[in-house]
Amino acid sequence: MQRTVMLARASTCHWRAKTKTPLHSHVAFGSARVLFIALFFVGCCGILYLFAVNQSAVQGRTLRTLEYDLAALHKEREQLQIREAELTSLYWIASAGEDLKMHPATEIRYIDEESPLARR
Repeated sequence: MQRTVMLARASTCHWRAKTKTPLHSHVAFGSARVLFIALFFVGCCGILYLFAVNQSAVQGRTLRTLEYDLAALHKEREQLQIREAELTSLYWIASAGEDLKMHPATEIRYIDEESPLARR
């Protein structure tokens, strides 16, 4: 390190060298700076950790809600399959026909494609 000499002009002709500051005050300032940087870094890491944990909690809650909805849909699908089987069974169709007083068709007539009734 190079020593700098500062000359000061006074009413008399005295030349004096600039005095240096003690070395220990510079070291104390440097350690305070390092401490501040370390605390700032730890604080930033803590904030990032909180964001990550919060994001995981939100995703877990969403996943649990989706699983609950999926279970409800599976249960509804099973009920609809049972209802479909009931409605398509021949026994139910026959009993519904009797309830509606329907009779079996004895005479079946088909409409020809050339018929004016089929064109309307």
